[in-house]
Amino acid sequence: NTLWTNMDVDVRNHLKPQQLAWNQQKKTQCQSNQYPTPEQNQIEYLNCETELTRSRISELQAQQDQVYVNVKEAKLQKLKQEADDSLKTLQTTWDAIPESIRDQLSSNFKSWTKSADNECDSEKPVDTEVQTEINRFNCRIKLIKAKTKELEGYKL
Repeated sequence: NTLWTNMDVDVRNHLKPQQLAWNQQKKTQCQSNQYPTPEQNQIEYLNCETELTRSRISELQAQQDQVYVNVKEAKLQKLKQEADDSLKTLQTTWDAIPESIRDQLSSNFKSWTKSADNECDSEKPVDTEVQTEINRFNCRIKLIKAKTKELEGYKL
């Protein structure tokens, strides 16, 4: 349980279906009523669970290392696409604002752009470069969506 709860959340989410299946398989595999007393069956069950769990710990540690990079890269690519889509929506919203209002908002918008870039680029680095980039894209998406919502109020 400690390994599982300390695992990177994206890796854990990726491995969760497999882990749920393993949990069910462990229960099925360890069920035994071959002994004459409930106590003996319980002891056998606990020994079986212990053996399988120790084996699973090694498997999970290896899988965690193997899938980490792939899971994070996939998430990064998804966020890059979401950021691109958010920027397109922001641009469409900006273009839908009447030109006279856009002229008045132009310097504010340019200032916001620089401020948003600086805020997201100054995100504190974390354990890996990929996770740092993921955090930066999450920051950008959040700020872009907020600005888009704000600009919606200027459309006619």
